[in-house]
Amino acid sequence: MIKRRNLITIAAFIGLAGCVGSEQAMKSYAQDCEAYGFTPGTNVFAQCMQTEKANHAAALDNAAEALQSMSYSEPQNSGGYSPSLGGSSALTVAATQLCPMQYGAGFLKDSTVSGMNRICIYR
Repeated sequence: MIKRRNLITIAAFIGLAGCVGSEQAMKSYAQDCEAYGFTPGTNVFAQCMQTEKANHAAALDNAAEALQSMSYSEPQNSGGYSPSLGGSSALTVAATQLCPMQYGAGFLKDSTVSGMNRICIYR
C-alpha cells in the first residue's frame, strides 16, 4: 500500500506540473528542441515543439491515472476483544506491513496474511 505522505507528494507534483505557465512551458520545449539540433523557425522545429507539448500532456495524464489507481488504508481495529479468538484482540494492517509487537494491552501472538491484509492477533 502507498503511504499517505507519498500520495500527497505525488498529488502536489501533478498539481504543480499542471500549473506551469504556457509561456514557461513553451520556453522549455524550445530549449529541448534546440538541444536536439532543430533550428527555430523551421517546420521540423515546430513539429518538435508539438511533440514535446503532447508528450508533456501525456505524462501528466499518466501520472494522474496512476494516482487515481492507488489506494491507501489505515490499519483497522477488528473490534478489540473477540470471543471467537478466545479472548484475544486483532488488528488488520496491509499485507506488506509488519504487525506491531504490542497493541493495546496485548502482545503479538500470531499473524497471518489473507489477501491484501495481514491479521495480527494479540493476547
